Amino acid sequence: MRAVTLFLAFNAALIATHPPLPGQHIQEVIPVTVISLNSSGLPVSIKAATAETEIVNSWLEFTVTNASSEEISELLLLVITLNSENQLVTAQAGFHEPIGAGSTRKCGTLIDRPVGSSEQNFVLVTKARSDSGVWSVDVNDLAEKARLAVTRPHVDFPSRYEPHTVLSKRDQTRIFELILKDMVTDPEKAANLGTTKRILIFKEDLNFALPKISSVQVTPVNFQEVQRIAEKEKRTVFLRLEPPRIEGTRVQIRIVLNDRERSTGERIIVPFRFSYLFTCIKSGEDWRIERSIGYS
Repeated sequence: MRAVTLFLAFNAALIATHPPLPGQHIQEVIPVTVISLNSSGLPVSIKAATAETEIVNSWLEFTVTNASSEEISELLLLVITLNSENQLVTAQAGFHEPIGAGSTRKCGTLIDRPVGSSEQNFVLVTKARSDSGVWSVDVNDLAEKARLAVTRPHVDFPSRYEPHTVLSKRDQTRIFELILKDMVTDPEKAANLGTTKRILIFKEDLNFALPKISSVQVTPVNFQEVQRIAEKEKRTVFLRLEPPRIEGTRVQIRIVLNDRERSTGERIIVPFRFSYLFTCIKSGEDWRIERSIGYS
């Protein structure tokens, strides 16, 4: 066994260090220049960017400056390509590392498509987030402005700043009420709940008053209580509630559905887990659900 291990290690080293055979070419990855498009209303600007393309994706490297007096915690980028037929292709990418106030740093992020050297490629920061608020860029005229940027050195994109909403306990109760009503009335969500007559919510996730919903019993539980119900009913579903994420005037709430089954030593139980991400926005004096997505 030791001899086999040494033989494999020797061959792996030989392959790694052996020069290319005659006629064999190793393709060098040449970075593609990506033109930066900056909005004058954003506190951050990209100075230089390149992309190294692989088969199905690309690695974007860029230098960004934060001109604000506070740390930027998150960027959302849009990589824009004008292909040979003058068609617009876009891909989003995120950067989630801090950029200090008044600092410049080199950054890198993965793009989920290749970036070609024979195309016109641009990168635009569409969102910048800090502890106090969020800056976002209007990309409604993206295609027209990207084509203008081919020949013009400066093309500006309008942007806006929104301070983060202060979320009260009453707001959280109202938002959770809207979410629960949506879950029990939407056929797909209701099917995942198992029952719409009773909803179990993990009590350690709650720091606000539970809403009262007609015909639905909303019950806070711990793991022991969930398991006791599962032993009695064979299976039960309960909700986990993640802390709200506030982004300007919008609030994102992630609801995670878990289950427990009756204890048995006869088979392996694969836990059920499904998540819904709700984005809510204040409309006048009340809240409304802007959108929701579900994923496993």
